[in-house]
Amino acid sequence: MYGLIQKHKGIAAAIIAVASVSFLFWMFTVQDIKQLFGTQRCVAKVEDSCITYREFRTELLKFSELLKNQEAASFIKRQILSSMISRELIYLKAKEMGIIASDREVSEAILGDDTFKVDGKFSYDRYIELLNRINLTPVEYEESLKKSLTIRKFARFIGYGTYLTDRELEIDKALKSVKVKGKLFIITPDSVKVSYSPTEKELRDYYEKNKNKFKTKEKRVFRLWKFVDKKKAHETYNDLKAGKEPEGFEEVLLSEGKFNRELPKELERSLRALSEKDRISILKEGGTYYVLQFYKTLEPKQKTFEEVKEEVKALLIALRKREELSRYAQRIKEGLIKGEEPKVKSIAFDDTPIEQIISFTSMGEEDIVKLIFTQQKVFGPYRVKDGLALVYLESRESKEPDEKELAAVKEAIKSSKVQALINLYAEKLLKGAKVEVNEDYLK
Repeated sequence: MYGLIQKHKGIAAAIIAVASVSFLFWMFTVQDIKQLFGTQRCVAKVEDSCITYREFRTELLKFSELLKNQEAASFIKRQILSSMISRELIYLKAKEMGIIASDREVSEAILGDDTFKVDGKFSYDRYIELLNRINLTPVEYEESLKKSLTIRKFARFIGYGTYLTDRELEIDKALKSVKVKGKLFIITPDSVKVSYSPTEKELRDYYEKNKNKFKTKEKRVFRLWKFVDKKKAHETYNDLKAGKEPEGFEEVLLSEGKFNRELPKELERSLRALSEKDRISILKEGGTYYVLQFYKTLEPKQKTFEEVKEEVKALLIALRKREELSRYAQRIKEGLIKGEEPKVKSIAFDDTPIEQIISFTSMGEEDIVKLIFTQQKVFGPYRVKDGLALVYLESRESKEPDEKELAAVKEAIKSSKVQALINLYAEKLLKGAKVEVNEDYLK
């Protein structure tokens, strides 16, 4: 059951109701196109990478039917972009770890693709013709393919330690055999209004009970010296080795995985590699020599009440609004059970595998069993990215899978377990990542 539950969490929210997209085989549109349009065309910036409007639009086309629902369009766009950001983080991490597809692997994938063959042989003319149809240059396509192959490579790396249990096969067999029709009701924070301002006592009480939440972050302090002259760089390096403290350095801070200013990528990697045991390094980047030193670690310090007062106030208001949203969702659920039609955003689905509904809502084990084996119609509420979701089932149909489908189920379980691990890893990466979203593209 662990594999079943885990595979339907986090980034899987982008598998929206009636459509399923596995990011393990995602075909990225080239990042280099940002040079053509400029950074203002980024729908989101992930670290130094850009998810362009062109990429985003290509992905939206896969969900064109769902996006016809104007009320739910913004919500769907956010789920799609969230998935794209997670995939980009995984790709960047794979590159950093050295798990990246080679140019040779890209070439072999293209040459072996039947799409580009004529009479069983690769045809360059057909290759160019088909790329022109989708408005891509060979450079763009090959870069996107390299990303796709890198993600697959990373997935294989994660998959070496996965295994399949009999219980997981039993549950997934049931999941594959059931298809459903109904609606997914989305309840956003905009659905409720809260008139609440915490008192001074409430603010102080919350602060005192949650002091550990209000501390400065640990910082690592580095010193770096820059030289054009190779000899001077090595003299400074040797002085540091001898325990001396040369002048003329700059200090750089690293906190929560981010540096306090922009640095060349190779310089960043070298700084991150320094530690208490390996404190000094030297490298050449372009025409500049850098001497690097891990200087010290600044431990977290407690913030005062006055420093975090406004932050505490915002937290208490958010908690109150969350409570009211939960109560409102519960009232809607009770209305659905009575047969009432709620006036909130909804997404209709028909002939949809039940596992896709689970993936969107990240249901608990008890609800999954009820969803499969009972006639219960209303489930939830479940927390999703931008609020809460309720599931209303109008009908269920079951079909026993044949041997071929069962074999596919086994492969799907293993794949989903791999994806679950990647999803969880992407969530972790997201917490420390620098991500900027252009809200204009999500309206």
